[in-house]
Amino acid sequence: MIAQPKVVNTSTAIIFGERRLAFEAGLDYMHGLNKNFSISAGLNVGLVDFNHVMVAPVNAFGNGSRQGNIYTNSSNDNFVYTGLIVAPDYRYIIRRSTLHLSVGPNFRLYHGAKEPDITIQAFNRVTPFNPATDPADFEVSVPSARGKVRTDITTSLTLERKVSARTNFLFGLRYNAGIKTISDGSMYVNLYGDRSDGTFSVRSNYIGLDLQLRYLAKKSNMEYSRPIPIASDNQGYRQAVFIELLGNSPLMTLNYDRMLKRHHNDGFGVRAGFGLGEYIDSDFAQMPNYLSIPIGVTYIIGPKRHALEAGVGYTAQFLSSPIPEKLPSRSSANLNLGYRFQPLRDGLLFRIYWAPYYRRQVLTGWAGVSFGFSFR
Repeated sequence: MIAQPKVVNTSTAIIFGERRLAFEAGLDYMHGLNKNFSISAGLNVGLVDFNHVMVAPVNAFGNGSRQGNIYTNSSNDNFVYTGLIVAPDYRYIIRRSTLHLSVGPNFRLYHGAKEPDITIQAFNRVTPFNPATDPADFEVSVPSARGKVRTDITTSLTLERKVSARTNFLFGLRYNAGIKTISDGSMYVNLYGDRSDGTFSVRSNYIGLDLQLRYLAKKSNMEYSRPIPIASDNQGYRQAVFIELLGNSPLMTLNYDRMLKRHHNDGFGVRAGFGLGEYIDSDFAQMPNYLSIPIGVTYIIGPKRHALEAGVGYTAQFLSSPIPEKLPSRSSANLNLGYRFQPLRDGLLFRIYWAPYYRRQVLTGWAGVSFGFSFR
């Protein structure tokens, strides 16, 4: 989840960069220096995505004959990069698990078209708008970042779990802070015949889920064994508390789920959560803010660690702050189908799934990830 672009807006219109997503994947090599310290280096690729939004009275534009407000949400070109990352790593062993803290620089080279990303819009016009001769009502121009090198600082906190004698799985949180903005753009809006100029700067800051699969080139001296399941007489209902990113959230929520059959990891279950919805901004006094409540029914196929999860649900979203116009409802019906890793005893839970949803139309290109703690 990226930080919103930094906007300087001198007009009375509400203008902001809607936070979108950042994706990153990489391959690195880690060398252990001693029991607690290692150093890693590798290559990665990724992208940063955002939208720009404007809300203003419709009679401020054109012939001024209409009432109500304009809400416009415009897409942009993605900022794609390849990078080199170097990171010292400190590890601390907690029983059968290992906690990793890593901090280091990420040198990114950005790609893309040479031309700037320009959005030009006009509203409430009697005659068709001609961008070649007529001034626009709202314009955002972000210069291309092609060929630019930016240095970011990446911090990750992950928990490592052994899968086999040489294979480990890590998951946790990663935070990326850009020392400098990706690109500094310009912006203006014409309201009631007066032009107001501002700036629109794209940032690379983000916080997200960190997933890693590690293969040991040298076999560890530590013994590896799978835990024995708890006897059925000592088990209760399987429960879990987890954080979900995207998916049914649709941004981020804290959730609780519970199996409906005692002594079982599989079968029917129910879930409910509460968290952040769409159009969240750091300035809660000025921007619209949605809160979300996802609820649903799930069915788990697989009584052991690895299982298939399917479910149906509904995510209600409501505004937590007043805004100068009525935004459309963001509530949706949803499905989910994916993989679920759950402990035989108490322990870590991980879910990754495909999450199509319906809100006036079916959107299939959506997914979610969750991590948390499962217990009986």
